[in-house]
Amino acid sequence: KKLGLVLASRSTVAQPLGDVELTFGGTVMVEAAVVFIHPVHSIVLLRYDPEQVQGMGVQEVRFPATAPVMSTVEPGDSLTMVGLDYNQHAFCLSVTCNSLGSFSLVLPSPPRFRDRNLEVISLGETIRGFGGIFIDDDGAMIAYKTVFAFQSGKKRQNFWGAVPVEVLRDFVEQARRQEHLGVTTLECEFNEVTLAEARHLGLDNDWTTRLVEHSPNRRQALSVARVQLGGATAGILQEGDILLAINGRPVVRFLDTELPGAVEGQTVTLDVLRAGSVLSVSVEPAVLRSDGAERVVTWQGMQCVVTPRPIAERGVLPKGVARA
Repeated sequence: KKLGLVLASRSTVAQPLGDVELTFGGTVMVEAAVVFIHPVHSIVLLRYDPEQVQGMGVQEVRFPATAPVMSTVEPGDSLTMVGLDYNQHAFCLSVTCNSLGSFSLVLPSPPRFRDRNLEVISLGETIRGFGGIFIDDDGAMIAYKTVFAFQSGKKRQNFWGAVPVEVLRDFVEQARRQEHLGVTTLECEFNEVTLAEARHLGLDNDWTTRLVEHSPNRRQALSVARVQLGGATAGILQEGDILLAINGRPVVRFLDTELPGAVEGQTVTLDVLRAGSVLSVSVEPAVLRSDGAERVVTWQGMQCVVTPRPIAERGVLPKGVARA
């Protein structure tokens, strides 16, 4: 609240160059600046001047101090949502958690941002409005309702989902501490596989027991689907590897791959199942800063910007163009 931080989606704020305005209570419009565009997920952090909305009753969103949301919410649970409808009116209603799970978005053409390595809460009801948050019995936010863009044929489409607070907490806390924001990542994509599939590939009983004990309700593992060209794990992880643990902590869901902090040069140890054997490898994760072009250079009628991440991730650049 004191820093004037606001969450938005990348479908609302696609890039940092531009003007952003926020409306409070349908009464006051204030300018905002882009603080951070998440390089992996459809989340944007904005900042406005709190002095401009004094006396309007703006309240700060609190994070829960209890167990991770995705380990406590189950399909069929009733959740409380607070948001804005299309008439800019606040509403509060009870909704049902339909499912907890991941989604897989195809590689768009031409290249553009797409979310990956994420589990969302899907709802049993269609909620018409501009989004909102889900809160627990103490009023703390447990999930953030946002929109995800994807390509279907030649058309761009959207769907709504609720992002658990664990995905947001780390970089929001960095912003509250006024640190240089960043996201630590292995720069690869994962698919979910059942433990039965993993055992067929050579997973032994000891590792099976560890994964089940870590998450009894999610009897699965994560398989490497794609390694980013030139990324942190390029030449170390391979497609088809099953990631079993990070620094000894079992990995069974995407949240387990979210590495806290944004410290350059740190090393983590990965336990990986490959060709029936478990390997331990050391990796220096990448620390990705805010996404998008923050400046444009114009020279003799040509506009030059930093190479967009979706293009750099494909490893395909036009001849004569350098990776920035």
